[in-house]
Amino acid sequence: GAVGASGDGATTDPTSPGSSGAADAPDVTSKRAFLSALTASATTVFPFLCEVLEQHFQAAQKLRSEPLPPAAGGGGAAAAAGGNPTASPEQQRRDQIAAHVGALSAALGALSTWVEWVPMRRLTASSVLSACSFFIREGTPSLRMQALDVLRQVTWRKRANETPADYITLMDGVGGALLGATAALGLLLSPQDPLPPAMIRELGYGGSQAEFGARVLEVVESLGEGHFRTLSEAEGRRAAFLTQLLTFTRHPYLRLSGGTLTLWQQLLREASPQHALAGGGSGGAAGGGGGSGGPGAVHAGGGGGGQNSPTSGSGSGSKSGSSYTLPVDVVSELMRMLCGAMVLVVPTADPGVNNVPDWCDSHAEYKEVVVSFRSQAKAILRLAASLAPEQALQAAGTLLSSAFAACTASVATTAAASSSTAQLEAAVLVLTAVLPPLCDMAAAPLGVSTGGSGGAGAGATGPAAVSPVAQAAAAALVGGIADMLQAVLRVRLSDPRHMTLHAEAIEAFGCFLALRPDLAVPTVSCCLEVMRLLPLEAPGQLPPPPRQTPEWRAQFEARLAMANVLLGLARAAPGALVPHLSALVTEISVLWERGLLREGERVLLWEGLLAAASAASPLAFVQAYMPLVPGVAGSAAAGSAGSGGVSPGKPSLELGARERRWTLYHQVTLLERALRRTAPAPVAAGGGSGSGSGGGAASSPPPGSSVEHPFSPHLEWCLPPVARLVACIHALADPRVRPSLGPLSLVNDMDALERASRLGEDRDLVKAVEQPEPRCVAGANTADGRYFVRGVRECCYMVLNLATLHCGPALWRSSQLAALLPAAVAGGAAALGDWVVRLLVRHVLTPWAQRCPLSRAGVWMVPLCSAFLPHMHDRLSGGWAAMQAAAAGGGAGSGGGAAAGGGSSSRPGVRGAGGGVTCSSGAPGGRGATAAAAAAAAVASAAAADATSDEVLRDLLLRELSREYLSFLNALVTRRPIEEPSGGVGIPGGAAPPGGPSSAGAVGALINSRVSANGGDGAVPQESILEVLLRTQPAAAQCGLVTGVAALCWPDTESASRAVSFCRSLLALQTQSLGAGGLQNGGSPGSSGSSNPELEGVVVGAVTRSAISSLGLVSTVMVQAQVLELLRSVLAVYLPPNQPHSAPLRAVLGELPGVTPQVLDNFTASFCGTQGDKEQRVLIKKLLAAVGGEEVRKLLAAVSKLPGGVSAVPEPKHRERGPIPDVTPQDWGLPHLFDLPDVL
Repeated sequence: GAVGASGDGATTDPTSPGSSGAADAPDVTSKRAFLSALTASATTVFPFLCEVLEQHFQAAQKLRSEPLPPAAGGGGAAAAAGGNPTASPEQQRRDQIAAHVGALSAALGALSTWVEWVPMRRLTASSVLSACSFFIREGTPSLRMQALDVLRQVTWRKRANETPADYITLMDGVGGALLGATAALGLLLSPQDPLPPAMIRELGYGGSQAEFGARVLEVVESLGEGHFRTLSEAEGRRAAFLTQLLTFTRHPYLRLSGGTLTLWQQLLREASPQHALAGGGSGGAAGGGGGSGGPGAVHAGGGGGGQNSPTSGSGSGSKSGSSYTLPVDVVSELMRMLCGAMVLVVPTADPGVNNVPDWCDSHAEYKEVVVSFRSQAKAILRLAASLAPEQALQAAGTLLSSAFAACTASVATTAAASSSTAQLEAAVLVLTAVLPPLCDMAAAPLGVSTGGSGGAGAGATGPAAVSPVAQAAAAALVGGIADMLQAVLRVRLSDPRHMTLHAEAIEAFGCFLALRPDLAVPTVSCCLEVMRLLPLEAPGQLPPPPRQTPEWRAQFEARLAMANVLLGLARAAPGALVPHLSALVTEISVLWERGLLREGERVLLWEGLLAAASAASPLAFVQAYMPLVPGVAGSAAAGSAGSGGVSPGKPSLELGARERRWTLYHQVTLLERALRRTAPAPVAAGGGSGSGSGGGAASSPPPGSSVEHPFSPHLEWCLPPVARLVACIHALADPRVRPSLGPLSLVNDMDALERASRLGEDRDLVKAVEQPEPRCVAGANTADGRYFVRGVRECCYMVLNLATLHCGPALWRSSQLAALLPAAVAGGAAALGDWVVRLLVRHVLTPWAQRCPLSRAGVWMVPLCSAFLPHMHDRLSGGWAAMQAAAAGGGAGSGGGAAAGGGSSSRPGVRGAGGGVTCSSGAPGGRGATAAAAAAAAVASAAAADATSDEVLRDLLLRELSREYLSFLNALVTRRPIEEPSGGVGIPGGAAPPGGPSSAGAVGALINSRVSANGGDGAVPQESILEVLLRTQPAAAQCGLVTGVAALCWPDTESASRAVSFCRSLLALQTQSLGAGGLQNGGSPGSSGSSNPELEGVVVGAVTRSAISSLGLVSTVMVQAQVLELLRSVLAVYLPPNQPHSAPLRAVLGELPGVTPQVLDNFTASFCGTQGDKEQRVLIKKLLAAVGGEEVRKLLAAVSKLPGGVSAVPEPKHRERGPIPDVTPQDWGLPHLFDLPDVL
């Protein structure tokens, strides 16, 4: 009676706990009862299923083997009597066999569930595994798939409370059953055996066994990922498993072979290395091997470690409990296979957008599969090189030699040229994958730090700590790599594409130069020599031709790639180039003066020198840096005297000056790279850090510090031209200037590639359209003018950003720059597009707000914010209002775009729908009315699509801008310690902060930690830029306050979340102001009026109203928990009756419908009488649900059901928080933050 009607072994118990209500989920007791019933029924049901499986299988086999009985002769009489004709004996047998097969299918289906929890010993002793193996070999297609499903369910199990012996025996049995079946089917082939054509065809896309092959691979993966250690090595199952995995990896169908790569990565990562270099190599830590290696380290029984370690009861034990090694021949064969497969997945082998393989539906899907295969293959090669370094070096060398031979041979056809290019590209990918681990392994025994990934070199302690065998192996490995590098340097390829790949191959040896610095000079000399194989058609100082052919473009990019090698070498091994800096500076200067270098090549070479000089002594750095100063000074002079190159006064004439545009762009780029590559100098102990890692004034050295960034003395002559360039570029978007630009007005719009990136469209399609005529900063058409303006604008932004990060002290103390930069940066922001303002806020204004010392806020931030905050209030308020109006009206309004775009008559960056499209087919004498109607419909459809894209783009840009601006506001409101005035210097533009150090301690005791969002220790006076603005520019400060508070109700989750942080900071500021004001007036804390009535009005009024409104909006439901905690904090500060500021808050709450004074009194008494935060939030929800109606009640009920990642504002309770750094780390370390083109 343990088996219910469903056959699952559980009986229905209406009296069991948790079954009283259909809507109630079963509680823990009922779940335990259910599992107990399943366990109790295992002794009955599981043997029954096994018996069903065995009996029906035997019956089917008996029917299949017995001879057919003779046919009955009474069929005619039966038909005459009115009965049904008797079926033939053969049909009867087929029907009986089908009935048995159906029973077998049902039994396998039930077993796929029962094997998940039946005790492992009982499962091993049963006939399930052998039956599954038989059905995989000889069963019908459906039985095959069901048998694989049963094995897959078993492999998903963990050891849990089973004994290690039972667990190992079961999983080893699964491996034996599976591998025995695949061997019988011919799916398990040794690496020397070629794949049969039938196997390639049937397991590939569209093959009859494609689904079966994918299911087998799925079981193999599950077995290997969780239980590879349990496979018996003595019986050969582990070797057979690896052979089976290699067989699938060899298959040309990428979806099948690519499915093995994740498992290979895990197996290689967890394997114990046996090589002599493993003790100090990067692979030594992978499997816990100690460096002795050897077969003796292998435990034949497997087990231990990994996800389902037999030695760990919980299934999450350490992997060091047991180890395994992978045979070197298997690792070598795997690398050989991947080297051969790389040719199929390199970008050169891309079939194009219109010629994708049949197994993918689009080019994007093809790229996703290929890129994933390529990246995983490189990861496997890196891991394999740590286990078999000599074999990895040999595989890479063989592939590279054959590729160079194919490239140097005479090419007769285009197909042969493409094939050789693909071979070289694959060889370069393999080389870049295996060289870093090989160098790391060789560095540790030799006592050299490669400064790479922190593998071997990072832990090297010197040659004395390593055995002589390891030193000899390392020396041999270094010699082999050196021979390969010298062979690469001897190659001369004049084909542009081959030269580009040749440059990548040379750059891959950058990490090796740390081991052999004597090869640095030959390497750099080779690059400069190879560049001359493609001579310039004109002096390098001149711009490119107005119309570039594809051949010219390819040569141009190949020379750039060779020039970029120096930068790659300098980043990988700067110490190898330091002794040769002076010679390199002289060589590059001579080449430039002779006109043998283009502008972009010179920029890259100088950038490489600066990167290498970062490892030199200060004197050597200055010697390498000073020759660059004249070039940058020329940039400043050009920008100062020729900033009219983008002047709105003569736009048509000046934008046509190709030579000036070419020079100006590269000079600004050189300035940006000089700032980027000159790392901040170290600061003495006790001082600040120019890197911006600290908070406020502590992030910069004091003005009198003797240690400064090398670029600091040059700021006052190089940044004014940058400011003028920014002002001129911003002026191009001015509505008064745009009409005079004519066709050049598109310089203010987004190009097709930017739109595609924002909309998530395929960038390759856009690039394919532009391929016949690529963009160039010195081009002759208007699109090239837009490309130039965008490049100079973003480069100038980065110059200001890097100057802020690296040269902060010199920047802030300069009165000349303070008078120039804020006005230039924010002056023309009103006419810029949303995407431009977002870049400006993110990379210029927010770093200024985070790092500007308060002693200089009056001359830097106050002038900037006085114009910028009111404009951003109008821009964002108008944008969100227009968007909500358009959503309510069911369409996009034209006024919304103008408001969000900055008030211009035509919103920048949004092209007109269907602009420039004419319809001539409907003219008289054309194709007729039908053709005219079709053409008109096509035009209307295109216009509708464009309008939809424009609307989506406007929405996206507005959201991104709102988020960045709220980060800027949070930086303004963040408090930081006030600099200690040495000579009585106070905050410019206002009086000293209220209260002194003596009163600050009492204020700190008053402030509740739950409402102090960014306050800190009361002993440290704190101030924010917003407080300075409230004293000096109250109107501008009010605009920022209103915008930040209104963002609580914007339909954007991220913006609302940042608005919560802003409002909590306001609450903290006002709370401390309350205490300080009360103490100043001689009363008790909180007994007097606020020292900042403007802030109090915002917190009590606007914040409370916006928080209540936000809690009733569906669009902000993901941040409702944070908003509710914000509202609770406001009420906790202002609502208590003994507070003199409770009356304004009660007035705001009294505006709610149905809230009478009596209701408010009752709520206040309950709220103030409740101590817990959770209970107070519940009271607020009850109040709002009572007055808000059913919809608000549903939303508030959802607050407690949000995902676990969404919670209230995480603040510690019952303890004072220390000062929080006002600097948020940004991604400043990216080499090209804006994806700027190096030259074009």
